[in-house]
Amino acid sequence: MKFGKKLISALALTLSATTLIACGAPNQKVTFKEYWFADANVTPSTILEELVYDVEFEAASGLASNDYKVDYKNGEYKTKLTLTENVYRYETSLTIDVIYSVGSETLEKQDTMTSWVEMEKTAKLQPIASHKEFVSHTPANGGSSLETCFIKYAYSVDTTYDENGLGGKSVVVNNETEKTLEKTFTVEDKYTCLDNEQLLLALRGLSQSTTSAAISTYAPFSGTVQTLNVKFSSLAKGTEFTFERGGTSVKEVVEYYPVSLSINAQLPGATQTVWIAKTDNAQSNKNRNVILQLETPLSYNLGSLIYKLTSAKFI
Repeated sequence: MKFGKKLISALALTLSATTLIACGAPNQKVTFKEYWFADANVTPSTILEELVYDVEFEAASGLASNDYKVDYKNGEYKTKLTLTENVYRYETSLTIDVIYSVGSETLEKQDTMTSWVEMEKTAKLQPIASHKEFVSHTPANGGSSLETCFIKYAYSVDTTYDENGLGGKSVVVNNETEKTLEKTFTVEDKYTCLDNEQLLLALRGLSQSTTSAAISTYAPFSGTVQTLNVKFSSLAKGTEFTFERGGTSVKEVVEYYPVSLSINAQLPGATQTVWIAKTDNAQSNKNRNVILQLETPLSYNLGSLIYKLTSAKFI
C-alpha cells in the first residue's frame, strides 16, 4: 500500500482544531460560562476535574491492503482541570500503541502527547501560555518494509500571549534534529481568540442554544491564524453510556449535542465530532457538559480514533 503524501499522525490530528464563529453577525465574539461546575454561577472552594477516555480505532477502506496494515490499540486520553488565583490550568495526555504490519512482519511503536494551557478565569477564557509535546510514528510513502512504512516525529511547542491576548510568540522545537523555529504573531480583534490546547474545554462553556459559531487561534506549525467552524446539531436522545462518575459506576441514558469542528479553509481537512452532555440545569448540572465522546477521522480514509469517556471525577 502506498500513500501519495505522508499522513497526518493521530497525535497531530487529536484535539488540534484551531478556531470557532459565533452565531449572528460575522464579527460577533463568543463568551463562555463555567458549565464544568455543578452550578455555573458558583465557583467551588476546591477545583479538580479529572477525565479519562479509552481511545479506540475504527478502520476504514483506506487500510484495504494484503501486505501493509496499520492498527492503533491501547489508547488512553486524560484531562485535568485546576484553578489557582483566577488562572485555569488544563492538562492533557494521550498514549496509544501503533502496530505496523508488512507481510508477516509486525512492528509496534507508541505515540505519546502531553499538553498544558493556562487561561484567565473570565468569560473570554483569554489564553496566557501553552505547552505541547508529542512523539508520533506516522504512516508514510512506501510500505514495502517495516523500516520505510512510517516516519517518526518528535516536537515540542511553547506559545506565550501578550496581555491583551491578541498576539504573542511561539517556539517550535524539532526534538529529533534540535532545530528551533521562533515566530511572533498577531490576531485580528474580530473573533474570540483561543489557544488550540484549550479548545475542547471552551466548547463545554458555550451556550447550547448556539447553532453555529467561530473562534480564532494561532497554528504554530503553519505559522498562520486559522478559523474553525463550529456547528451544533440537534439534541440526541436515547443513547446509553457507561462510565464512573465521582467514583460510582453509572449506566444511564445521557442526552447530548453532537458538535462538528472544521477549519474554515479551501482544504479544511477532516471534520471532528464532539458529543457534549446536555446542560441539565445551569444551577444543578449533574454531568457538567462533559465530553462523552470524540471522533477524529484520520487522513486518506484510514479510519477514525474514537474517544469514549470511562471516568469523570468532579471535586
